[in-house]
Amino acid sequence: MKKQRFFRSITLAIVMLMSLSYIVRAQERRVPETVTFNFEDCPVIGELEDVSFDANKIAIHRDFTPHVQFVSPEWLKGRNEQYPVGYQAGDTPKIKAKFVVTCSKILETPDATVKIQGICSDGTSFPPVDCIVSNSFATYPETAIKTLAAGKVAYSEHLTTTWQIQNSKNEWIAAGKSDNRLYVPLSRTIKGCNIADGETRVFYSSLHYACEPADGLTDLDKIAEAIYNRFKTRHVPRIDNPTLAGIDGMKYWGAINPLKNGCRGLAGLLNYEDAACGEWRRFLQHCFAQHDIKGCRSIMDARWPTQQLQQTCASQYQTIFKKPIPGGDAVFLVKSWEIPKLNEFYVVAKKWPYTTIQKSFTSSGVIIPVGDNMGDLAQNMTDPETFFTNHGTVCLKGKIYDPSYGTGPFDDIFDWEKKSIDAYALSTFIIDSKGEKIHLVYPYEMEIDDTQQVNHTCN
Repeated sequence: MKKQRFFRSITLAIVMLMSLSYIVRAQERRVPETVTFNFEDCPVIGELEDVSFDANKIAIHRDFTPHVQFVSPEWLKGRNEQYPVGYQAGDTPKIKAKFVVTCSKILETPDATVKIQGICSDGTSFPPVDCIVSNSFATYPETAIKTLAAGKVAYSEHLTTTWQIQNSKNEWIAAGKSDNRLYVPLSRTIKGCNIADGETRVFYSSLHYACEPADGLTDLDKIAEAIYNRFKTRHVPRIDNPTLAGIDGMKYWGAINPLKNGCRGLAGLLNYEDAACGEWRRFLQHCFAQHDIKGCRSIMDARWPTQQLQQTCASQYQTIFKKPIPGGDAVFLVKSWEIPKLNEFYVVAKKWPYTTIQKSFTSSGVIIPVGDNMGDLAQNMTDPETFFTNHGTVCLKGKIYDPSYGTGPFDDIFDWEKKSIDAYALSTFIIDSKGEKIHLVYPYEMEIDDTQQVNHTCN
């Protein structure tokens, strides 16, 4: 009896030891499954979702109404356009990246991490970092790229970062690539002479034309020259989603009337891709000011002729049209005009917006010939507006820049007059039998010499 109890005890002990051994082995098998992963079933571990740049970046505004500011994320998967980024020379940009994790084995594991790294096109290596997976996303923390050279303009059409995620075999798997334009002006704010009539917003196009032509330059004179060389091409398209009409460049006095359709100020030029001289002047000022280059407002006003000449003009008008002259303005005729002789009335050939050509006008048996005013080239216009009471340009270190026509820089106001103006005139009009206003000019001076004919202000 005692032997039976002994053997039962021994048997029970053996069974208990075997059970305990089974439990331990089972636990040992389960523990690794909670801390390591087999990625063989996950050829794609995760994908780049978005990239954001730090708050020290330049606030860039869209070119078109309502001119909202570009905001983070600057790169977003699947978005039709990726946003531009701007920093002042000498800044150290920082970026962070978010990834959507797609590997189910990782998502099923609490407190999982994935190792992520990146390589930037500027040579920066983003070191491997264990990033916690939360709600299917993993975020690479904000990390600095190379410090931008101080005092040096820079532009990169493609600032790219290639991102990778490491698998369980220590292999780096492609996870996506971000790509943004990078602009590096010498100043993050718009400042300088007159700060372009109080407009201090940084617009996409003005930042582009401030940096792209001047990439790599440090000397302010060379920077200004490089910027203006782009205006001299007369093909300056809006960078921010140009329309089909403006794909070859924004216009100077193009298809819409800049003075009547809201095309005022730099924002108006960029929105409508068309404007008058004041807006083109502001545009160039903004590009200069982005580097703290003080390009000042330069205004030319046509000077009135002598009182005697005004009386002669009024007398001739009365003789021809049998009515008093209805008033008028002193104007300058911008090249190129064909004027047979002075002190005669001429019909202004073009009727805005220059889709029809007016014929000569006859009154009291007197034929008023057409003044052939085929204008010289201007911004994206082969036959622009050619007579004005005033004109806006930019003055920089004594030189005159005329961005509306893409001419200059001129040595001084006299140089601008001689190379830009064909004649000075009085302008007026007559109403024809159909009730239409026919514009007339009465040229009185064609000798453009060193006797200044315009009132010039630069401030």
